[in-house]
Amino acid sequence: MVRTKSFVAFIVSDLIEKSNRKAVNGSEPKLPLVRVKVDYSGFMTINPQRFGQKYVGKVANPQDILIFSKASKRSQKEAKIDDSERLRPEELNQQNIDAWVAENNLVSAFTVSFSS
Repeated sequence: MVRTKSFVAFIVSDLIEKSNRKAVNGSEPKLPLVRVKVDYSGFMTINPQRFGQKYVGKVANPQDILIFSKASKRSQKEAKIDDSERLRPEELNQQNIDAWVAENNLVSAFTVSFSS
């Protein structure tokens, strides 16, 4: 659970830094709204209010930074892939990953999911 908390804290801190860099120079920066959706299927959650206390004065919504959700049983069944469809580590390289990202028009978005 400590690893989960530190990973989510890293994501939130990174989002705050990105927001501060985008702030207009010369004007007083506004506090960013930060929300991170965490899929906790099969895992315990952390207290979002206690987690948000570290970010009071840094974000506009410290009490609801974390949003916990569980994947529906239907989507969990759809997410199961047979071994024939899985990519093997030796098949992965940066060119394949870049091509896959470009092919699927993926954008930078954070959905944190912890699975076993």
